Amino acid sequence: MIEHDFCDKVLTSIMLMPIVLPDLGTETEIRISSWLVDLGDHVEAGDRVAEVLMRGITFDVSASAAGILTGIVKPLDAVVRAGDTLGWIEPHSQPIDDRQPGEDSA
Repeated sequence: MIEHDFCDKVLTSIMLMPIVLPDLGTETEIRISSWLVDLGDHVEAGDRVAEVLMRGITFDVSASAAGILTGIVKPLDAVVRAGDTLGWIEPHSQPIDDRQPGEDSA
């Protein structure tokens, strides 16, 4: 089994930016209550991308960078902790669907 820390380091090294659950100041159980964007969607830094639920209160999770949501690590209802990687953003200037054939992400 591959360690998550190792995967995080490899993915970061190929220029993916993590979406990380911030410290909410509690050890209480926190769950992913919704993803507000879909894989392949373009997001701006600071955009709301997910919601987490803690003690009946919903908190927003924001995109760490502008780009394309390329991975969801924690699915709906997953229990998460501060510092967990919830998903991955590939920095881009345009959504995947808007690229022309043969056009790369550079």
